[in-house]
Amino acid sequence: MEYRAKKSGLSREVQNRINEKYNMEEAGKVLKWIRLLTPPSGISDDLVKAAQEIPEDITSAPAEEFYRYLKSGLVLGYLMVCLRPDEISRFGYNGPEGYWMQRHTENKRNFTEEQLKQGESVMRLQMGYTGGATASGVSFGARRNVTDTF
Repeated sequence: MEYRAKKSGLSREVQNRINEKYNMEEAGKVLKWIRLLTPPSGISDDLVKAAQEIPEDITSAPAEEFYRYLKSGLVLGYLMVCLRPDEISRFGYNGPEGYWMQRHTENKRNFTEEQLKQGESVMRLQMGYTGGATASGVSFGARRNVTDTF
């Protein structure tokens, strides 16, 4: 759209934010992941051919070329959000192993009794424990005894 004037002010800031949301490296990673998947049984031949057209050594995909690879009309940004590491590391995932970050299944910690007791004392202080802090000796309304020495 060369006939439009360049954006300025708030419109330019909004357009820059929109342009920053598209990550070419992330798009290339998604396309490579689609290429590595084994097609399930019963999938149409058109989708298999479309996946095979994606180059094996793709590292990034410019925004102008994403439609060439995804001919079914999917928006690559939507696909990138759906295929986040949290979404594909669930149980029953049968895609390429080690391609995305995986969730940790267990992080077991072994604390000694001494460490647990230290943690309890810290927790008491954080919860508002006021042991030992009293207001004894404070009298409200009493006169101040100020002696003038001069």
